[in-house]
Amino acid sequence: MTDLRLLPASPFRASARRGGLRRIVAAMLTLTALLLIACDQPDGNAPVSIAWDRDTCEHCGMTISDRGYAAEAWVGAEHRHYKFDDIGCMLNWLRERGESPEQLKLWVANHLHHDAAHWLDARTAWYQSGLRTPMDYGFGAMDEPADGAVDFDTASARMQKRDEGR
Repeated sequence: MTDLRLLPASPFRASARRGGLRRIVAAMLTLTALLLIACDQPDGNAPVSIAWDRDTCEHCGMTISDRGYAAEAWVGAEHRHYKFDDIGCMLNWLRERGESPEQLKLWVANHLHHDAAHWLDARTAWYQSGLRTPMDYGFGAMDEPADGAVDFDTASARMQKRDEGR
């Protein structure tokens, strides 16, 4: 009598095992891809990177190239970041949309660092006036107060007054 354990395994049984393994591997790869995609979605906790000299300002349409004056806004209801080439553009865009800055997350680049954007919370930053900025609003942000520096509300009011005078 032949011992059944010594007979070769059925090719059908082996292919069934391989198919099951393929399904498990495919499911694991799909799950991993979904997790990576979910982790890559902006959440509004930090500004997203700007493609310098390629991304355009949401307000004026100019290319964002000066790392010292860029700004970003996160609109949580839309789950979207908006990018700007000048702090004044961001503030005008907010006014035109009727958005209250208190309801959004806002960041501005520290104008003292032109080599790369060093982001600051727009509401806690200090603003120096009289600077040459991309859209000539004249304000640059910094993290520490300096002589003549003003807070967010004062800088916003001055930029709005500038626009009303034009």
